[in-house]
Amino acid sequence: NIEKNIHDPLAQDLLRRILLPESERLSDIASALKHAFFNPKSVEAERLLEKFDERQMLRNETVIMKKVSNRTRTLIYHSMEKHCRIGFTTDQVTIPTSLVVLPYDIKWNNLQNRPIATSSGDISSTVEKLGRCLLEINKATARLSFWIAINTKMRGNEGDKFKSKMKHWLKRVRSDPSDIRIIAVQIVESIDCSLSYTGLCEEVLTLDSNISKAKPYMKDPMKAARKAIRENFDTIIELYESITLYLVDEVDMMPICPSDSKGLFPIRLDTNAALLKNTLLPFMNICVMKALAMGKFDGMKSLLGLPPTFETPESWKATEAGLVHTADDPHSLELFTSLQKFLRKSDLEAYLTNEDIAYNSSRESFNSGKSSSNEETSTAALSILGNTSVDFPPGDHTSDSIPMTELEALFRDFVPNRSFCGLKRVSTGDKDSPGIWTSQEIISQWEGETEVIELEQQLQKLKADLEKRKESEIQLKQVLDRLEALKLRDDESRTAVEDKMPTVTSDRGPELSASEICPHSTSQESSAARSSENSGNINPDCESANGKAKKKKRRRFRPWFGAC
Repeated sequence: NIEKNIHDPLAQDLLRRILLPESERLSDIASALKHAFFNPKSVEAERLLEKFDERQMLRNETVIMKKVSNRTRTLIYHSMEKHCRIGFTTDQVTIPTSLVVLPYDIKWNNLQNRPIATSSGDISSTVEKLGRCLLEINKATARLSFWIAINTKMRGNEGDKFKSKMKHWLKRVRSDPSDIRIIAVQIVESIDCSLSYTGLCEEVLTLDSNISKAKPYMKDPMKAARKAIRENFDTIIELYESITLYLVDEVDMMPICPSDSKGLFPIRLDTNAALLKNTLLPFMNICVMKALAMGKFDGMKSLLGLPPTFETPESWKATEAGLVHTADDPHSLELFTSLQKFLRKSDLEAYLTNEDIAYNSSRESFNSGKSSSNEETSTAALSILGNTSVDFPPGDHTSDSIPMTELEALFRDFVPNRSFCGLKRVSTGDKDSPGIWTSQEIISQWEGETEVIELEQQLQKLKADLEKRKESEIQLKQVLDRLEALKLRDDESRTAVEDKMPTVTSDRGPELSASEICPHSTSQESSAARSSENSGNINPDCESANGKAKKKKRRRFRPWFGAC
C-alpha cells in the first residue's frame, strides 16, 4: 500500500506512475526524472500537493454507508467517478464530475418539480441542435463499438466460419429485404452484443447509400467516428454565446438550481472553444450517456432542463439506433468512455504540443469568463490550466487526464470552499469503492431503507439456501441413478454367467442344465426342489437301491422297553 508506507505526496505519485502496467507507465528514466518529485518547486508539484490536500478533505467529507440496498449499491458502483477513472486515466477524483454546460439559463419549477429552461427568446432551435449533436456523438461511438465487435469476431479463432455466415446473411438480405430485422438479430447475437445494437446492424445491412451512414465505418471505423465527433463538437460550440455550468445530481440526472442566486453555482464563463472542447464536453458526454441509460429521450430532456411536455424532435428520433445503454447493464458506458478517450487523444496531444494555443486559450477563458463576483484568478491555477509548465513525455498517459486536471483547476479557483450546491459524496467504504454525488434529501432516503436492506439480505440468504438444496437434490438423483445402474449391471452379468453354463440331455427326458443334475447344490432347499421336480425321471437301478434303504429303515433296532 503506497499511501500507508510512503508519506510524501510527490513520491506517492511518482511510484504510481512507475508501477503502472508497461503500456501505461513512464516510458524511460528521462521521463521519470522530469517528475515533480525531482522538482518540488515546480507548478506541477504545487498542483499535486493541492490535490493531496483535497483528497484528505474529501475523505472527511464523504458519507460512508456500509449497508445500502442493491439498487443504491449499483448506482454507487457505476457512478460518474468510476467512468472518469476510466475515461481520464486517474484513480483520484476529488470533485463532482457530473455536469452539464448549457447556452441558456434554467430555474427550478415548483409546479413541475424539476429545473426548466427560461429565456426571453425562442430557444427551441438551440435545444434541438444541442440535443441532436450530443445524440450523434453517442451514436458515432455506438457505431465504432459495433464495428470493433465485428472485427474482433473476424480475427478470432472462428473468423473464417463467421465470414461465411456473413456472406450467407447478406445474400438473404438481398433476396428478401423483409428479413432484415431477423438477420440483424442473428448477427448481433453472433458477435456477443446486446440486442440494443439491432438498429445499428440494420443500418449496416441497408443497401441504399442515401439512407445508410454506416458505410464510412466499414472502411475505417476510427477515422469515421473521429470525424463525426469533431463535426458535432464544432456545431455545439457555435451555439454558445456564453457558458453556464450546472452540477447534476447523479441519482435523477437533473441539473442543480440553487435557490440562492448569490451562490457559486451556476458558474458563468465567456465562450471559449478550447475550454468547451477539451475540458467540459468530455464530462458532459458521459452525463448524456448516463441520462440516456436512465430514460432514453426523456432522460435527455431532464438533463437539458426541458419540460416533460417538450415534443421529441424528429432529428433526435433519427439517432434512436444509437441508444444502446440501459440502466440494468451499464457496462456499455464503460466501453464508450474508453473509446471516446482514445478518439480525443490525438486532439489533446495536439492541444499540448502547441503551447501558444494551449496557454492562450485557457488563459483567455479564465480571464475573460470569470464571474465578477469572484476574486482574481490565482497564477498557479492559470499556469496549470495552460499546461505551459508541465512537460508530458512521449508515451506518458498523463495527456489523458488533461480534462480532469483543468476541471480541478476551474473548481479550485471558482469554488475554494468546496461547497458544491449541497451535493455530498456517498461511498460504501469498501476498498477502491467509487463515490456518487447526490443531495442530502436522497441520502436521508437511503438511510431510511433499513427494512428494505434487511429484507434483501434475507432474500439473498434464502436464495442461497435454495440453491444449495437444488444442488443437494441433483447430487442425490445422481447417486440414485448410479446405484440403479450398478444393480442393473450386476443383474445382467449374473444372467450372462448362467446362460454360459453347459446343459445335458437325459436318456428319456428333456434337456437338463448342469446345475439341475449337479450333485453338490448350493443350498438344501434348491437340492430338495430339484429332487422333487425330477422324482418322476429316476433310473430303475436307483429305484431298487431306494427300496433296500427303506427296508433297512424298518429293521432298525428297537429297545425291549419300547413295548411298554
